Amino acid sequence: MQGIIRPQLSKLEISNKLRNLARNMRDISNKMGYYGEYEEHWELHSKQLLGASEIVRSWVIEIKKELADDEITNNECTERPTETSEIEKDS
Repeated sequence: MQGIIRPQLSKLEISNKLRNLARNMRDISNKMGYYGEYEEHWELHSKQLLGASEIVRSWVIEIKKELADDEITNNECTERPTETSEIEKDS
């Protein structure tokens, strides 16, 4: 059995790369749209690429939410109460 393989990129790094990918896909889609005025298949592919960029963008949003939730959970686990609870006061 092999050991655990660590990812080469963090989740944050992956989400940043995906965000850039989505931007590039949108940009290329817009540029392809120019040729769509003359050739129908270019317009079709432009729209498909734009749709795919929205899918990639949704992944980025999911990853960012996951990272935020992880941060909240980690903070809750490491924070110490600053005030004495009512139960401790009665003891």
